[in-house]
This record gives sequence, C-alpha cells and structure tokens, in this order.
Amino acid sequence: MQSSQMVGSESDPLPNNLELYTFKPFVHEILKTDSIIPHARSGHRVACDDDNLYVYGGYNPNIVTPEAERAQQGNEGSLFREVLKFNFASMTWKNLDIKDIPYTLASVALVMSGKVMMVYGGTGVPFHSEKSNVFYVCNLGEQEPQFKKIITTGKVPAELYGQAMFFRDNHLYVIGGTTGYEYFLDIHRLNLTTNVWEEVYICKGLKSEPSGRYRHEIGVVGNKLYILGGGRSNEGVKLEEIPVFDLDTKVWEIVRSIKDEIHGYPAQRQFHSTARIPGTDSFILIGGVHGPEKIYDDCWRLDISSLSWKKIPSLQLCIPVFFHGTGVTSSGRMASFGGVVKKGRSQGRVAIIQSAWICIPKLKDISWEAVIHYGLIQTLTSLQFKQLRLPKEYYSKLL
Repeated sequence: MQSSQMVGSESDPLPNNLELYTFKPFVHEILKTDSIIPHARSGHRVACDDDNLYVYGGYNPNIVTPEAERAQQGNEGSLFREVLKFNFASMTWKNLDIKDIPYTLASVALVMSGKVMMVYGGTGVPFHSEKSNVFYVCNLGEQEPQFKKIITTGKVPAELYGQAMFFRDNHLYVIGGTTGYEYFLDIHRLNLTTNVWEEVYICKGLKSEPSGRYRHEIGVVGNKLYILGGGRSNEGVKLEEIPVFDLDTKVWEIVRSIKDEIHGYPAQRQFHSTARIPGTDSFILIGGVHGPEKIYDDCWRLDISSLSWKKIPSLQLCIPVFFHGTGVTSSGRMASFGGVVKKGRSQGRVAIIQSAWICIPKLKDISWEAVIHYGLIQTLTSLQFKQLRLPKEYYSKLL
C-alpha cells in the first residue's frame, strides 16, 4: 500500500515512484502512513470493524514519556492507557478521546460487537501483583465515549490475565489465564442481561482435561470451542493436539490434528495470534516465538471441519514477530500490529502494521483498494469526494 500521491496526466499516467495497482491476496505487506506513528508496544489487544483497526493498551519497558507517566499516575510509564484507531482508507492513526480507560493494559481479553468494545481482566505494573477480574464496556459510537465498569454478581472468576474471551447468545465467555504463577483453563460466562457470572467448567486435573495456559487463542464453530495454542511463561504448547470443549455437553476432548503433507505441523510456539477467515470455519495462525531466540514469520491455516493444518508460504510475515495483536475485517483484510521482534542480538518492539487479504473480497472492495493506492481520495475536497458517486457505504470509510 502506498502513501498518498497524485496520478499523472494522460501522457505520463503514473509517476515513476508509483507502481500499477495489483490485488495480491495471501501476501503480507507493511502498511505505510503519513500520520504520527504510535509508540512501539507488545501485550496489547486489537480488533477490527469494516474500516478500522483498533489497538487497546500495550506495554514497552523502554519507553517512559512524561505523558505516559502522568497517565499512569507516575509509576507505570511503560503501559499505554489509550485506544488507537488506524483507518484503512486514509492510512492514518488517531488517538481516541475516551474517558476512564482501565489501568490493566497488558494481556487483557478484548472483543468488539459493532462499535462496542468489551474488555476484561488483564494486568498492570508490576505484573503478577496487578491483575483484574473486572468487566468494562465502551461504546465507541457515542459522542463522548467512556469505559463503564459493569457491576457483576454470582461466581465471579479469580483475578487473572492472559485470558481468552468470546461473545455468544448475550453471554460473554472467559477462558483460562494466569496469576503469574499458576495457569488455568477454567471456563466462566457472564450473562449480559443480568450481569451474573456462572461457572461453565472448572478443571479438576483430570487426564481428559487440557493443561492450564495463558495468551491462548480460540475458535468457536457451532457448539464447539477450540483452544489454539497458548502456554506458560517460558514454553508454548505443541499444536499437534487441539483441545475441544463442547458447550452443550460441557465435556473436554483432546483431538489429534492432521499435519500438512509437505510441511508437517506448525512448530511449537507461544504468543502467536489467530484470525478467522470470513465466511469459513478456518483460522490463520500468525507468528509466535519458541524459547528465547526463535521468532516465527510463518502463517498456517487450520481447517476446523477436518482439523487439518496447511502452511501458506506466500503469507509469510514481512518481519517475524510475537506478542502482537491481529484483527480481520468482514471483507477479509487481516492486520497485525506491533509486537516483539529481533533487533540485532537483542529484542525490541515495533509499531508497524503487517497486513494481507486472507480471502477474495467483492470486486467493489478491490476497486476501493485501487483508489486508495493511487492517493485519489487524499487529494479531493469533501465536496469533490461526494461527487464521485461511489456506493453509499464508502462515504463513511474516512471518518
């Protein structure tokens, strides 16, 4: 994706530094922006709607700014108490003006439903001692958005971080997490009508139960919950076996997956991300790390119907990364932001977006991508933009 540039005249149709637009599915690229780039970070969470990538929180031990110190009451300068929005059409960042953002800003659980952002759990600084079991809701569509603490009752889960979470049938399900010393895979759910917690499954240490973990990814297909990786502080679980929980019978099963005929199984790792391919029951696994040195740039598709893995070599990341966050739009644009990368002999954090199309969108979406590529919309006034007579939904994509 190129930053904004003018298209040339008929005699010189394209500037020398602007390539002809080509739609490239299943190929990662680093999105370029003309706006101020946010701080590099890891441990954040992300989500996408149709037009934007949202980034919540995050952590960087090497950045302590006066602004961050004031936001964190002087003792948590490396945590980012903010919600950022990256607009895919304008390729610009915006720090959203949101009140009462919680202080547990690393390894929280986050889901979005429409413009409503829901966050739960997480940790602050110092890690291990600062944990949360509080549920917050923020409607980003409101004129003055604000995070609201929801008062809950019932069998409230313990204070943990690194949980996974999903929203279904007016219930919020929370799975696993850690105290920093112990690891769990218990399942709780919150009734969003009554705000009452209930226990769905509490692990008892049985052989049929999967091991406790944090920073795991999940997939929900039908009445089945699939646990995709995760691990403990120093080791990720292997991906040959997939823990499956039946939401109706409340029974765990550990199922052997099927390896790629050429590439075998994904290597053991942790702190990866996943994204569901829109309109399918398949998930993409992105990056991750194993041990102190091996950071991965590979991407794998897991087909849930057959539980079979398939490596997608063309989808290789531009930069190997872990502790990043990944979201996907309904049209199939996948975007991973931030994370930890190797820098020389050490590690550092980045603030880049690595993006790829993981399915073929509608032709009008591809055409819109070409408009963005050539920088046409950035050169037009608001009136000129409206006179293009584009489909109605595109007039709101720059907001």
